[in-house]
Amino acid sequence: MRKRSLLILLSGFVLFCFFILSCGDGTTGKKKELEKSTEDNPTMNAGTGKFDIDVPEGWSKIDTSSMGMQTVFLLSPTEGVDDDFRENINIVTERVGSMDLEKYTELSRKGMIRMLNNFKEENEGSTTISGEPAHWIDYSHSMNLYSFDVRVYLLKKAGVAYIITATARKGSREKWLPLFEKTVSTFRFK
Repeated sequence: MRKRSLLILLSGFVLFCFFILSCGDGTTGKKKELEKSTEDNPTMNAGTGKFDIDVPEGWSKIDTSSMGMQTVFLLSPTEGVDDDFRENINIVTERVGSMDLEKYTELSRKGMIRMLNNFKEENEGSTTISGEPAHWIDYSHSMNLYSFDVRVYLLKKAGVAYIITATARKGSREKWLPLFEKTVSTFRFK
């Protein structure tokens, strides 16, 4: 249980680092800025409470805050005593003002390349989520002893970016992608 909690916390930290660095001007990769709490960043959490998403059957939902960043986690159930990772979908938001979705996607991609170990982009595309245009990127990366397959969805409404990240263990994307897509299709604005 403690190992799973640590992985969730580490995933949240990676998200924190990713979003702090993804929308900067290229100079935001300094250690001091990594240490700065999002509580001092008025752009974070701009969409908190402005959306709903259906929780897959058997999964759990956790609304949490870490270092000032509010995150909605949807967590898969454990699949047995040897299951040391719970597949998950998480949602964070940030104010991006008039920045268009293409520019935000490119800045996010650059942030992922900088911050994630062994980052490898595998596919990308466009879709519509809750009536809004969205981009998605499939990628893999590693953290400590683990490797992951990830699909991140990026969408924007009224100057706020909604970042929906679906994560599975490396090699299991095809197994989990239908459920990830079905769940993300239930995302809706209030």
